[in-house]
Amino acid sequence: MGNMQTKLIKVGNSFGVKLPKAFVSQYNLEDSKLELIASVDGILLKTASKVPNSSEWNDLFKKARQQGFNADEDLKDFEDWDNTLQDGEESL
Repeated sequence: MGNMQTKLIKVGNSFGVKLPKAFVSQYNLEDSKLELIASVDGILLKTASKVPNSSEWNDLFKKARQQGFNADEDLKDFEDWDNTLQDGEESL
């Protein structure tokens, strides 16, 4: 689905834009927060980044551990990599 035109509509003291159902479905916008970004070319409308709340973080960490994520081991891997860079082996 390419470009399209739509009308600005009055909604209370604000204004809104109707989005076709096909756009909402294609970009999975149902129940999404949207971000408006002003630029010299116009206004970009995009989905806002979703930051998980604290209970969602707990679920994400639990799922990661179930899938084999081990923070202590991963930290050791980064320390080994950092030490390798200091040894000058990064140029090999």
